Amino acid sequence: MEKEKKVNDGTEQMESQDCRNGGASPNGEASREESRGEESRERAVRIGSLWNRTSEDGKHYKSGVVDFGPLGELHVALFRETEKKSDKHPDYVMICEKARIGAFWLRTSGCGRKFLSGHLLGVPVNIFRNESKQSEKSPDYRIVRFMETQEEAEPEEDF
Repeated sequence: MEKEKKVNDGTEQMESQDCRNGGASPNGEASREESRGEESRERAVRIGSLWNRTSEDGKHYKSGVVDFGPLGELHVALFRETEKKSDKHPDYVMICEKARIGAFWLRTSGCGRKFLSGHLLGVPVNIFRNESKQSEKSPDYRIVRFMETQEEAEPEEDF
């Protein structure tokens, strides 16, 4: 059986935000806890997975699924933005049913690991390389959303 060849398009270096040597937040900036002097109130939730693919004409991209909760899982594709003209333009765009649903920028964490950071339908998410990939069926990347934990959420004021 022929194995898929590894894609070298810039995101193969993306790794999880877990910096084993006490690194900074995954977006390469001071974490929210550092800037506020508080403990973390967020937890990472995996909402999707991506696999490296090559089109018939030899172009590299990633495809997979994203769980949109009550809307179910939708098939998506992630492409490198070919018409990037400034740093404000995304490095990658996510497409679903021919509609652009996400924009992502390549970032480097405080400990030197690369990942994508951006928005998926207005929700901030990150895409990390799957460091624990054990088979061809395992995803190459994981799409993660950081959510506030309920038990630590600040209570609303009573009126």
